Order: sequence, then C-alpha cells, then structure tokens
Amino acid sequence: MTTNVWHDTATVSSESTTPAYSLQIVPAGPEAEPALRLRYRVFADELGAQITTDDGLDTDEWDQHCEHLMVRHDATGEIVGTYRIFPPKAARALGRSYSSSEFDLDNLRGISDQLVEVGRSCVDPAHRNGVVIGLLWSGLARYLLLSGHRYLGGCASIYLDGGRDNAATIVRKALRDNQGPATRAVTPHVAWDYEQYADVPKPTIPPLLRAYLRLGAQVLGEPSYDPEFNTADLFILLDIQAIDPRVLKRFAGTS
Repeated sequence: MTTNVWHDTATVSSESTTPAYSLQIVPAGPEAEPALRLRYRVFADELGAQITTDDGLDTDEWDQHCEHLMVRHDATGEIVGTYRIFPPKAARALGRSYSSSEFDLDNLRGISDQLVEVGRSCVDPAHRNGVVIGLLWSGLARYLLLSGHRYLGGCASIYLDGGRDNAATIVRKALRDNQGPATRAVTPHVAWDYEQYADVPKPTIPPLLRAYLRLGAQVLGEPSYDPEFNTADLFILLDIQAIDPRVLKRFAGTS
C-alpha cells in the first residue's frame, strides 16, 4: 500500500490553483517500480550508465532494503522524481551499505546509528523546473525530522562525460571549501586520480552536489571512481544539527 505520508504538494506557478505534483514514500517492492523505471530512463538512456538489466529497471541488491521517495505528476500520474533512502536499521541488518561498496567507512562507525544514506536521485528531463527537486529535498528533511536521525550521507556523483578537467576542478573546490575532519575521512576502494587534470575557470557543478555544499555538507575525503556510471563520487555528510533551524523547517515544509 502506498504511504502518502506527508501529502506534500507543489505548483509550477503561483497562478495555478491545482497542485501539479505530490510527494510519496513507498517501501521496496511493486510500488517502487515506477521509480526504478525512471532511474533507468535517466541513468541508462539519458546518461549512458552501463546498467545490465533487460527489463527497463535500474535496480540492485540495495533497493529491497530501501524506502523510495517519489514525486508524482498529478495530471498524468507519472513518477517524475525519486530519491532512494537507506535507513540505519537496514545497514545494521546487512552489516554494510551501498556507499561501503565504494568507500571504506570505518571512520563513520561512531555515527552509523544516526546516518541515513541516500542516493540514486533523479528527475525526469521534462520536469526539471526546480519544483520537483524542491519536493524531494522537502521529503528528505521531513524524513530526518520525523525519524530523529541526525545525519544524511551518501555518494554525490560527478559525470565524467561532462569533461574530466571540469570534474577535477569541482573535486578540488569541494575539498578546499567543504572538506570534513580527518577523523571522519573515508577511503575510496578505487580512487579517481583527479590531480592529472587541469582546472577550468567556471566548472559546471551538478545541481545536487551544489545543493549539498550550500547547506554546509562536508566532503569526507578523496573521490571514488564508479565505472558503471562513469562518475567520480564524493562521499558527503550533512549534519542537520548544523543547519539553521529556520532553513531546515523551510525545507521540510513545517514552518
């Protein structure tokens, strides 16, 4: 059964009186399939990720342990945005998480019970108007506030098809401006050697990574290379206690 927990809605313009989108969270299983199809369309069809399935779904071993945040376009019923949420209880049960397949996370053991891992975020190309990603962020903030967990973490990806000099510049800037303490540094299993690439004057930063950094997320160490998606991945950590409460409430839609 779909859990439309928050009944969040949003409109594309202030002139519209009918909500254009609604936010839902669903458990793993058949209800999450539209999110998996959207992920395949964005990651494989649009971005060229090497996803080895023939059913049009982007799915892996982690999905069955996750909750799936979804934004529905009310006029068509289509799922047009999604985020995957991997709660601490799932990490405890499995003894690992998706990010642990890319990084050694030993330095985060002390906060693992408070760490919600998120990932696989995407928005349908026809709905990249800022509203959908805003609803997804609202859902994440609400999830953290309601669950009582303190930290949000996961891999923030930089697609290398956009230029390796561009990606290297982003990595250097993120580490310079937002690097976390050495005591929490994670170590990539397969590092991406960004030092061999030059800087570009105006790097194009992925919107999701930009949002994390603007909220004060820490970058915990060197980037990992993901060959399936051809990305350089940074592990980010966001402490909601470090965010201005007014900003957090605005994101969560509780102010």
